[in-house]
Amino acid sequence: MSAIYELSRKFVSGNDVPVEFARFSPDEWAQVVAERDQLRKALTKTSEYAHQLDNENCALRVGIHNLRAAADKIEQERDQSRAMVAELESKDINAIANRVCGDIPEDFVMQLYMENGYGGIELFHKGERVEIDMADWKIHEQVNVAFQCIAQIFEEQGNG
Repeated sequence: MSAIYELSRKFVSGNDVPVEFARFSPDEWAQVVAERDQLRKALTKTSEYAHQLDNENCALRVGIHNLRAAADKIEQERDQSRAMVAELESKDINAIANRVCGDIPEDFVMQLYMENGYGGIELFHKGERVEIDMADWKIHEQVNVAFQCIAQIFEEQGNG
């Protein structure tokens, strides 16, 4: 039997005073104290690791929650974009023009060009043409890309 087990049998119910202290030699007592100290250190380390794991688990739960919230927001924005595209596709050119004109910010101009076999738009910001490669895109797709460019310009200028 280990010295700790022997010592534990000799303690008076819950007190830290051995009943038969005199039966231990100084070397045996030093060994018992050393084993006790090792066990205390191991228990402390185990508690520290458990606390660290709890903190990491909490951080992971928060991260997962934030990712789910971001995914929900992206899905909501995607649904709104799809709804806008569906609305634009279902309306006549006058309704599309009115909708687009109501959403264009100041300092921006969106021009619609239509000719035999081609229809497209050009975007201008403060009189300067904004270069956007939109060849072979449908007009409503070009409008969406132009609005994305407007949002990007606003963000770059610190207005977004």
